Amino acid sequence: MRHVRFVLVAAAGLFAAGCGEKTPMLCVPGKSEACIGIGGCMGGQVCKSDGSGFEACDCGMPMGGGAAATGGSGGGATGGGGALGGGTATGGGTGGGGGSGGGIPAGGGNVDGGGAGGGTGGGSAGGGSAGGGSAGGGSAGGGSAGGGSAGGGSAGGGSAGGGAAGGGGGAPSGGGSGAFGPCVFADGGLTGCSPGFKCAWVNDVNFMGSLRCVPNGPVQMDGGCSRGPDGPMTGYDNCAAGLHCASTVCRPVCDTANRASCGINHCTRYSGLFEDPMTNEPYAGVCNDSCNPVTQLTTGGVSCGANQGCYLLVSQSDTIGVCASAGTVQHGVTITGTAFANSCVPGAQPRRRDLSSNASECGGLCAVNDVMSMLNTQDEGGIAPDSCQARWGAAPPSDMVAGESCRYWWAREPFDTGSNFSNTVGWCFKHAVFQYDSNGDMTPDSPTPRCTTLTTGDIVPPIGNPPHSDAEYFWCVQKPPMKLWSPPLRVQQPLLDRMQWR
Repeated sequence: MRHVRFVLVAAAGLFAAGCGEKTPMLCVPGKSEACIGIGGCMGGQVCKSDGSGFEACDCGMPMGGGAAATGGSGGGATGGGGALGGGTATGGGTGGGGGSGGGIPAGGGNVDGGGAGGGTGGGSAGGGSAGGGSAGGGSAGGGSAGGGSAGGGSAGGGSAGGGAAGGGGGAPSGGGSGAFGPCVFADGGLTGCSPGFKCAWVNDVNFMGSLRCVPNGPVQMDGGCSRGPDGPMTGYDNCAAGLHCASTVCRPVCDTANRASCGINHCTRYSGLFEDPMTNEPYAGVCNDSCNPVTQLTTGGVSCGANQGCYLLVSQSDTIGVCASAGTVQHGVTITGTAFANSCVPGAQPRRRDLSSNASECGGLCAVNDVMSMLNTQDEGGIAPDSCQARWGAAPPSDMVAGESCRYWWAREPFDTGSNFSNTVGWCFKHAVFQYDSNGDMTPDSPTPRCTTLTTGDIVPPIGNPPHSDAEYFWCVQKPPMKLWSPPLRVQQPLLDRMQWR
């Protein structure tokens, strides 16, 4: 199961320093991706352990000659033509399916891309072109991925018309094997594949993957879907083109840079999906229903669905509520390993466990209200029944060891403009555990005050210039439209910016 990644934002004045220069990583160590090798063959390459670049492209083909594997069922095409050292390659577009092989060269020439100097190969849709063949194999009419992938046929042989799928093997079915050439996400959509194929994210191993052309799937939007096992030839879903299988449902792929690409719903960033290998930043996402994380209802007033929950996702400029796969960790329980936004049960989000470590635990969300001395003191833990105590069983605010109070979500947003959830959602904050910096020396030194002890005056250190409201400073009341200061503890909480997708 894949989850939302979290980022701990560094507090102001704290720096990471190093000596000397570090060679920049050009790729993610161990990541594999499709490549075009010597002679245009389709293969794979793996990033070196130090990230300095990729290993040589490995097509899994003999380097010293020999006969190429035959392939391609369905259209009568014999595929491959993959001998690299002058060996004989069968192929050349026999039959109506249009072979994507290299052809037999005249005079012992190379066979890498359709034969040289009058080879009878290249396989046009009509039964074979003379005079050297098309580059990489078949023509657009009979070859895969725009005329056959470089190196003699689609992923090792066979024509798209005959349905051969890699390695000179059999025809792919709806969930079968077959990962073809690379494709791209451009102009807000997935593109670059020939008819019958879709551009999709293919999971390799260890949560790594890339965009490749794979057989188009039959499942339409909102239909139940599945994925094959991880691997360059199997790690894709059975959704139709333009969709992705997220939480077992086919949903539209969207542009994370375009907030309007999902209409009233949200383009959701996912961990390990559509990520740039250099930056790990997602360039695309999946459209998910918008929702309220406290009521757990969508904007249409219904639940997110079976085994789903509504979770908050925070970017550098906005907070959104989206439906996603439900986690299992309860309120107050430490999260083992990496914390993700939907590691928790629906209605809860990861929070920092204590001040002395970076460990995370799940903490419930709550119905929040303005609370200060002489104002709504009964709602310090939230508005029942959605208070920290009634809903989550948290210790009462008066507990000096583990007391929790419901504070405004804007405290956890790394921007000052506000969002739809800044002043409408609360989170259970274990104020009894945390201290804050009262004198500006970047060291927490004073217990976090309870909201019921605060006023709109600037009495509790640090004293601002100009003075500020203590109740506002400690997130006990709604955030103003624009504030000129930063709260003392916001940087100590996880920033959740990506959702799980499997």
